[in-house]
Amino acid sequence: MGTQSLSDRISDLFGAVFLWLRELGFAFSGPNVTWTIGQVGFIALAFVIALSLDKRITAMCERHLQVIAGSAALSRLMNVVVHQMKIILFAGLLWLALVVMREVTWPSRSQIILSAASLATAWLVISTASRLIRNRTVAKLVSLVAWTVAALNIVGLLPATIAALDAAAIQMDEFRLSLLVVLKGLLTLSVLLWLAVTLGQFADSRIRAVEDLTPSLKVLVSKIARVLLIVVALLWGLNIIGIELTAFAVFSGAIGLGIGFGLQKVVSNLISGFILLADKSIKPGDVISVDDTYGRISQLAARYVSVISRDGREFLIPNED
Repeated sequence: MGTQSLSDRISDLFGAVFLWLRELGFAFSGPNVTWTIGQVGFIALAFVIALSLDKRITAMCERHLQVIAGSAALSRLMNVVVHQMKIILFAGLLWLALVVMREVTWPSRSQIILSAASLATAWLVISTASRLIRNRTVAKLVSLVAWTVAALNIVGLLPATIAALDAAAIQMDEFRLSLLVVLKGLLTLSVLLWLAVTLGQFADSRIRAVEDLTPSLKVLVSKIARVLLIVVALLWGLNIIGIELTAFAVFSGAIGLGIGFGLQKVVSNLISGFILLADKSIKPGDVISVDDTYGRISQLAARYVSVISRDGREFLIPNED
């Protein structure tokens, strides 16, 4: 069987694109072309109207926000609504147009507006929910990934995209690594690690509130809890995406060698930190002197001890020392 020429591949690609656009409601010939142009034109008009009304309505809502400053919950809710006013107006106009068109003509003649309204609504819901994440960089990344998946699903390209990502794979004996597994792994591990760090911070605040524990024991328990949460998140994430730990047996020798040479100091300081906390030889608030550095311990970290000298300067002393 002969291979396809470049022109044949381009022709097949354009044919697939035109077929997909027809499924979305686009018509390039016949009487439905007018309805296609009309829907695209109204979507553009709705966006322009939303842009023009956004500043006026936002300014009016901000004046009302100053009046209801006494209610913190209502003020936060209104603040979220104000910052999403543009997309709220755009999605609202599209859904209103969709209802009107479904009443006066066939549903197939409003399919493009339905897709646009669904995309706008998905972005509104996802961007609003992502505001619960305090880290703005992580929030933007989560909202972008979630909306991309939702958009592919709305336009009917999600199954084809998943199949294409799964086809891009390399085979190593019984272990198969595809681009889909890599993306799922990165997304899953990112979410689980974020949850582990968040739970670790919550556990740290609760442990520090326990008065029966000594300062050193509080730090030790907090660090153990954080390490355990991160390890559980990593193992759970690998299990979710279907990667067995035995698949990494090939790399165990290289990892061990890397730890032995490259991470020798890091591991030494980490273990030394646990020993210092376990034997309670020092604790936050103690005054110590190490290598002509004299001051008060302000923090016991995983790899170093923070010491504040009498002149206010901070010194980071490795736990190994």
